[in-house]
This record gives sequence, C-alpha cells and structure tokens, in this order.
Amino acid sequence: MWDWSKLSTRNYDETFPINFLTSVTFEVRFDPLLAIQQKVPTFQEKIRGKYPGLGKGVSFSIGLPFQESPESIQWEFSTKDKTSHIRLSMDRLIFVTKEYKNYSEFRENYTFAFNEFTKTTKLQNFNRLGLRYINEIPLPHENNVIEYILKRFNPIISRSRIEEDAPITFQTEYRVRHDEGLVTLRNNLSFEDGIPKYIIDIDGYSVEVMTSNQIETISEKLHNLIVTEFHKNITDKFLESLRGE
Repeated sequence: MWDWSKLSTRNYDETFPINFLTSVTFEVRFDPLLAIQQKVPTFQEKIRGKYPGLGKGVSFSIGLPFQESPESIQWEFSTKDKTSHIRLSMDRLIFVTKEYKNYSEFRENYTFAFNEFTKTTKLQNFNRLGLRYINEIPLPHENNVIEYILKRFNPIISRSRIEEDAPITFQTEYRVRHDEGLVTLRNNLSFEDGIPKYIIDIDGYSVEVMTSNQIETISEKLHNLIVTEFHKNITDKFLESLRGE
C-alpha cells in the first residue's frame, strides 16, 4: 500500500535530469476570428527567426488514446529541428514541444509565441487556456509488468483490482475541479511493437473568460496543479529513476 504521507516531504519545484515527456503543450482559445488570415504574414515575420519552418492546412493529432478528433490547424511554424511548433487557426494558438527541460524555458518559449500573437492581432480576451504534459514511459519486457508498474506508479484504478486481474492493457481517465481550474488525468498501459509502455497524460485547463494580462498567472497555477498530480501518480522508486539514481 502506498503511503500518501510521503508526498508532503517532496520538493515540487525539483527539476529532474531525466524525464519521459514526449509532448508538452500550451494552448489558448478565442472566439473564431476570420481576420486572423490577414494577420498571418505579419505574425510569421515576427517569429520566423526562431520558427522558420512553415506548414499550411495540416491536421494535428497526437496519436494517443483518449484524444479528441484531430484539430484542423491552418498554419504551423516549426523550429529547424522540428522539435517545437507554433500552431495557429482561427480560434486557437498552440505551442508544443518535444524537448522539455524545465518550466522556466517552456514558459519563455510559449510566452514569446503568445506575446507576438497578441501584439499582431490585438486580441485581449480568451475563453480557454490549457497546459498538457504527456509522459510515455517504456517498460521492461518482462513477465510481470503489473508488478513493475505498481512499484513505481499509482494508477487511478484500484491497486488491489490490478493485482487481482493482472490486466494486459488498461485505459483510465479522471477529471477533477480545483479553484485554479480543471485537471484531467489519463493513465494507459499499452504495447507498441510488442514493447509495453505506460502513459501519464495530465491536462490542466481553465474555461473562464480571461484577458491576455491574466495568462501568465493562470498558466503558473495550472502548471502547479499538473506537477502536484504528477507526484500523486509516482512512487519514490520512480522518483529515483528521474533523478538518475
């Protein structure tokens, strides 16, 4: 049985030398605006130094369980190495990266995209803000994958039920409301090319109407909610792996 009191001894500001994040996303949504189309060339000029790549009319899908229908993105700007992207449509701006080192750097990158966007479009009001962190953790291909998982993670579903049934795969989703916003947690055990993989997918978001001046503060609060949820999902043994111990 996991001792939940251990959470109080952890440093939630700790940055780990190892992580299993494959996608980290910042997204703001706004009322559909046709005039965005006329603003795109100016926006591109402002970000082209960092995001020279251009795609148009792409369909964005993260390729994971639980995802919504692929979003149609009118424009996509990417870094030279294709690890980070700014995606834009008539009702949303997205920054997504596959190279996450720490929140400070991530914040700097999404703030750059957001500030250049608002300066170009003059948009001030937004109806949704979200951060999403997806961890894809490869598991050793051994007989007792379930035992390995339970030593390192705290799945949403009952530990006793997992121990009794020893499922081959499972998918669970859990949503909770906080004062700062909502958090959706998704756990998934799957096999890709015969290799087991465990996913911790945490989506924090606010659906309150907000102004551009509130975005940074709300983003910080959502990030803190996600970090807290992540710690609830991992045991001390997995924490050792993140520290490289």
